[in-house]
Amino acid sequence: MNNNSVLNTSLANARNAMLQQCSQVPDAIFSHETALVLHMLELPVSHPAKPQAVVRIAADRDFRCTDVTFHTWQGLRDDDTEVTAGVRCLQPHAVLMTLAKRYDEIQLCLAMETMLRFRMITLGQISDCMLRKFHGKRKFERAMRLIQQGGDSMQEDRLQLELNRRGVPQFVRNHAVPDLKYESGVGMTLDLAIADAQIGVEYQGDQHRTDRRQFQRDAYKRNLLQGAGWTLYEVTAADMRSSARLDALAQSMLAMVAAQRGLALPFRRLTPQQLADRRRKLWRQGT
Repeated sequence: MNNNSVLNTSLANARNAMLQQCSQVPDAIFSHETALVLHMLELPVSHPAKPQAVVRIAADRDFRCTDVTFHTWQGLRDDDTEVTAGVRCLQPHAVLMTLAKRYDEIQLCLAMETMLRFRMITLGQISDCMLRKFHGKRKFERAMRLIQQGGDSMQEDRLQLELNRRGVPQFVRNHAVPDLKYESGVGMTLDLAIADAQIGVEYQGDQHRTDRRQFQRDAYKRNLLQGAGWTLYEVTAADMRSSARLDALAQSMLAMVAAQRGLALPFRRLTPQQLADRRRKLWRQGT
């Protein structure tokens, strides 16, 4: 089973479990992270304890229902909703607008990226949200500036943004390494790469550890890359949970790129809002 199959199975299981909960409140319009789960999308943050739903005015809340958290959105329109498996929930564009109030720019960008990856929304539809009224609209606009697309998972998207906010310059996604191929003849690619410094970054989910064939394939790839002069950083979920580890990874990469390019690349830790400022040098530093 490949990584996408594992992810799809996990998302389907989460959706089925959520459908059982939501079916107990048939008149609700489910929103926020609950709608993401119902759409079989990855979550930028963990799901709250209770399913989330939305109403136009506070008076529409069913106060007898204690198993659902209701939110008020006066701008809710009929065409913002759809029915999936007998449960009404917000469409992807509307989900993004409800998340903008409490998500930061990176979290909101991750939600946008995963919708784009699964072809549930287009960049045009995301932009059209700016014509609406909703809380967090400026933050939403800044999050749009962080969209880069091309990643295979939310963890890859998150990894790139976390390294960027620490000063690491732009990466090429799914970089095809020249002249390196597997025995089958298929070319080798890297999740993220800074090609001129021969730096490659791979996010290694549990599948890379538990699947024997995948483990052996990774070892073969690692050996060929090292033999060709590449430095390969393999990042795990434990690394992603640790700010200190991400700091250390970024500092190591910055030192290598600085030595290769002959210029100073200082370590920093930008806020999500600061990272979204496209005037910053890191957005202009090519790969």
